[in-house]
Amino acid sequence: MSSILKKGVIIVVYFLFSFSCNQINGDYKELSRIEVHFVDKEISTFFSIDCSTFEVFFKKRYKVLRIVDIKEIEEIKKCLGKSRKLPALEDIDVRVKVYLYSDEELSSIFCFDQFGKLVLNNKEYVENKCFVDFINNKIDLANQ
Repeated sequence: MSSILKKGVIIVVYFLFSFSCNQINGDYKELSRIEVHFVDKEISTFFSIDCSTFEVFFKKRYKVLRIVDIKEIEEIKKCLGKSRKLPALEDIDVRVKVYLYSDEELSSIFCFDQFGKLVLNNKEYVENKCFVDFINNKIDLANQ
């Protein structure tokens, strides 16, 4: 009886811990390439552009930046480990869409607006200043 009780307590504690943790633990160990699609963050639109319609709406106006440098990818991996889930927000007006590839397969998509509000895979809102700052710095360098 006590063995069953111990197992039950362990299972309950495991599930409580799993659901209470708001850290995003994506597997980015094999991250091999990053592709950033972006437009000028100051572009005005009559309505919010969501992650799924970004390329369709901006068509030929968006630019593409590819990150393949191993040192930069390692830095981004460190940043990704700092992602934290947020409660659902209002729709964001996407100006940057970041595709993360592991061994040439798409593993995740992050989108963010001019204020750095992030959405992961078009469903989870996250906070990650490190990631947003890194990508914005790369965009600024590409625009020079």
